[in-house]
Amino acid sequence: MTKFLKVEGNAGLVRDTDTLAILNTNSSEYEKYVAQRESLRLRQDEMNRQASEINNIKEDLSEIKQMLTALIKDRIKG
Repeated sequence: MTKFLKVEGNAGLVRDTDTLAILNTNSSEYEKYVAQRESLRLRQDEMNRQASEINNIKEDLSEIKQMLTALIKDRIKG
């Protein structure tokens, strides 16, 4: 039979004496953790999207620069 012992210093945690696992018994704290984790994931996704967009803009600017350089060289020669 599973027995739980309170974890010293944290009322929302218990230790399962069979598996020695520490379990969270505070569902509101767990829900808060899950919400924070999802918020972090969304922020990371947004940062990745923005970084990708910036890289695309850099590539576009590089192409424009190359085209302008080629156009100026053609005008100088022509």
